[in-house]
Amino acid sequence: MRKGPAVASRTAAAARTLALLLAVSYICPVSAWPEQVGSAAPSFGLADANGKKIRPEDLGGKVLLLNFWAPWCASCRIELPALESLHRKYRDAGLLVIGISEDASETAVRKVARKSGLSYLMLIDKGGKVADAFRVSGLPTTFIIDRAGIVRYRHAGFAGEFRLLYEEETAELLRQSKPLYPEVTQ
Repeated sequence: MRKGPAVASRTAAAARTLALLLAVSYICPVSAWPEQVGSAAPSFGLADANGKKIRPEDLGGKVLLLNFWAPWCASCRIELPALESLHRKYRDAGLLVIGISEDASETAVRKVARKSGLSYLMLIDKGGKVADAFRVSGLPTTFIIDRAGIVRYRHAGFAGEFRLLYEEETAELLRQSKPLYPEVTQ
């Protein structure tokens, strides 16, 4: 049975609408994850490039911005300069940006970090155990955690306006919270 032009037009319009809805749902911030926001962040330990194990509870009560990403993820690579900018602007105020790559290739992570001029901490989640603990279902996914270790914000995907959103949220947490324990020198 042959479809008429009206049916084909409606089908094409429906397909475009569905594609738009899927695209918008991917790039819009997802802030309300009731099972995580307001709850303690999962504890984890991952090695840095020098093999030193990093655990959030050992970082001196900083506000953490955890960004789950991978070198092969185009949106992730677009987001990296915004994260570097936040790191440079707020590191002395108590913000620690940590990139957690789901790519097991340390070479790929180092290459992207070097090419992008990144100076914030990069960790590799071999096997994805930390991503699973945080219930990461897509990349990039960013968590902003207060000094007490409570997840305050969660965002899935990335769009240009996220940089301002991340900055507002981290600045608010830096203003309202005091360190719970002495600074740890690194």
